[in-house]
Amino acid sequence: MKDCVRFLGQTAMYATGSGRRVGVLCVLDNSAKPNGPFPAADGIELLHHPVQTGSVLVATVLIQGNLPLPSALPR
Repeated sequence: MKDCVRFLGQTAMYATGSGRRVGVLCVLDNSAKPNGPFPAADGIELLHHPVQTGSVLVATVLIQGNLPLPSALPR
């Protein structure tokens, strides 16, 4: 989730540019995951991002890709 922070500003600008106070940022994590996925709840955060007119709430969703097959996971 720390890597997603660099995209908050762009998402906030898109939201304010369309007159919204809430934006949604979806990021596909396609890195290798040899130990399987992390809990889905750990990939969701609500963050306030300051803009000139106040702040925007950005809902960040980290989507896990490139997951190993269950049969390939260590037991």
